[in-house]
Amino acid sequence: MSHVYSAVRHSGPLGIGGDEKMTDALAALAWVPGIALITAAMVPATITNRRPLRYGRFVTAVAAAGWLLSIAVAISVGAEPKTVAILSAIPVGALHLDPLTGLVAGLIGLLGTVVLRFSIRYLDGDPRQGTFLGRMAFTLGAVELMVVAGDLPTLLIAWIATSLGLHRLLTFRHDRPEALVVARIKFLTSRLGDVALIAATLIAWDLFGTLRFDELFAAVRNPEAAGSIEPIAILLAIGAMTKSAQFPFHSWLPDTLDTPTPVSALMHAGVINAGGFLVIRLAPLISLSPTAAALLAGIGSLTASLGLLTAATQPSIKRGLAWSTVSQMGFMMMQCGLGAYSAAVLHLIAHSAYKAHAFLSSGSVLDGSPLSAPARDARSPLGAPFRFGLLGAAIVLAFGLPIAWGFGMLSADKAGFVVLGPIVVLALGQWLGRALAGGDRVVATFAVIRSAGMLLAYAVAYTAITRLLGDAVPSGSDLSATVRTIAIPFALIPFLPALLLPWIADRLPARVVAVLWVHAHAGFYLDLPWRRWASHFGPLVPAR
Repeated sequence: MSHVYSAVRHSGPLGIGGDEKMTDALAALAWVPGIALITAAMVPATITNRRPLRYGRFVTAVAAAGWLLSIAVAISVGAEPKTVAILSAIPVGALHLDPLTGLVAGLIGLLGTVVLRFSIRYLDGDPRQGTFLGRMAFTLGAVELMVVAGDLPTLLIAWIATSLGLHRLLTFRHDRPEALVVARIKFLTSRLGDVALIAATLIAWDLFGTLRFDELFAAVRNPEAAGSIEPIAILLAIGAMTKSAQFPFHSWLPDTLDTPTPVSALMHAGVINAGGFLVIRLAPLISLSPTAAALLAGIGSLTASLGLLTAATQPSIKRGLAWSTVSQMGFMMMQCGLGAYSAAVLHLIAHSAYKAHAFLSSGSVLDGSPLSAPARDARSPLGAPFRFGLLGAAIVLAFGLPIAWGFGMLSADKAGFVVLGPIVVLALGQWLGRALAGGDRVVATFAVIRSAGMLLAYAVAYTAITRLLGDAVPSGSDLSATVRTIAIPFALIPFLPALLLPWIADRLPARVVAVLWVHAHAGFYLDLPWRRWASHFGPLVPAR
């Protein structure tokens, strides 16, 4: 085996001193939440289906205890990144603990506890409720293990286990053919991502002779390794895109609404973020590849544009939420490609919290409102008229610049935030523009105040996340000028339709606007090739 670089390794075993041994022992407890949930999922269905309420309370308690343990481990380990090799004789089983691990593990633990508790009530009376709870516990456990993994093989095993667990959840309703079709498309798409990650792992082992994250990150900093990381980074980026529903791998996500609501909540608030987490976790490697960074920024921007356009045409609340997830995942990948990793972490946390609440409360929304969203003006499909959108953006900019300056976000080492500034201005400006277009002064005044408050809250949260993460992720200033120049235009693409289409629609014939609306509502039919491909593996129900 030839290696272009010999990775830096520890001169001795971890934990030589007593305090360090104690810290390593505490760090090893990070395995417990994931393993405990997977173990709880192994209880036979013949038992769990007889006593689903008791089993549901049990797995919820396991998830809650794991959540608290994750927080305790994160506090005990501290902010310094730490890798603990449980089985030093083989390159599998290492833990990587840092502030990113603590944040995401805590988020998954809380999300899992809430979703499991909700599932007890949601599936009350279902004869297979115990089976469902077991599959949910297995999937959550696999995600927990993926978050704490400290080497590529462990991450890959947990990655595949997460996908298989989600597949079992998507196929829970055997009497819904469309759900089975979408599950097959998702299964095949995930296997493409698995191939990319396996190839990246094999290349990394051949080049560096190690698969542990800390040693890989040390190895890629060697100038001799600069040219060799390109294929690894590109393959990792492709694997992440398949998991996070990036174009052209996105078509399965909006069609998964035939699954139980807890599955939608877990998928849109948790599992779908796995691709973003992979890129952020391996950012010290991926950020060194201009090609991978440009790929993430470009495809992320295209995905965000597609999701934004299609979500605006959906009459169904849940389907609109699903397409908005596609858009948000595109934004997250674009942030990673631009080097704004702290912003991507904040995006991941905020999006998870929002989507979990949105899906778990969607039944209440439907009970209290019409089944379809309010009718839209076909000539202004994406919101406020052009002039009000510009006025809203100008007001947001007037508030945003002083806030950004006060929090030190305009400095050179915040390059990622500076690039994303126009995106924040355009997004919030469009929302404010719709309020201004209504003509109600009271509503407009409160909208302006809320906009300023949202900008301030974002600045505080971004600053806190950046300081908490520290060196766990690269800063935006680490991104090369070439990549930044290529990526900036892609960053603005998603909001150009939102800003310009209302203006263009007012100048097009109504029939043309209606035709475009129909195509956007159907997602521009990008799911049809995937359905045809999946049909080669067995019969499918007719595409809609």
